[in-house]
Amino acid sequence: MPVIRVENLTFRYNGTEVINEIGFTVERGVYLAVVGPNGSGKSTLVKNILGILKPEKGRVELFGRRLEDFSSWEKIGYLPQRLSGLNIHFPGTVAEIVQMGLPKKDPALLSDTLDMMAIGHLGRRLIGDLSYGEQQRVMLARALIRRPELLIFDEPTTALDPETRDVFYALTQ
Repeated sequence: MPVIRVENLTFRYNGTEVINEIGFTVERGVYLAVVGPNGSGKSTLVKNILGILKPEKGRVELFGRRLEDFSSWEKIGYLPQRLSGLNIHFPGTVAEIVQMGLPKKDPALLSDTLDMMAIGHLGRRLIGDLSYGEQQRVMLARALIRRPELLIFDEPTTALDPETRDVFYALTQ
């Protein structure tokens, strides 16, 4: 059973076709990279797969369930292209933000995840006090903390320093 199945997906922004009848499957353990120039619909495709945007036509399945019926979101880790949804004035610490990815607090798992992303020393810092690259690492840790079965990243290495980029690539092997 594929973890992602997309069939005849079509999406338009204000009448302009961005995605035209795309179809593909992604099996468990397979890596898929969608590449293309800016504005070519890569992020739009990701948002359609996750149900953030609704396609004009076609269907998406996750783990064998139609997107409309899918409810096992804990199986998916998502890192958006931009941290635009992150309010840097939110008074949350790194540890609190990363733990938002868990159904209940797990100090050992939190510590392991922060250390894996080389941000253990930032645990008590406020998210708004970090550099953009550090914030990206925090959000990556949040996506990874549940050890999801499917990872969906939209330009995940944007703003990552070379060392963290290497850690990211090692984690996805």
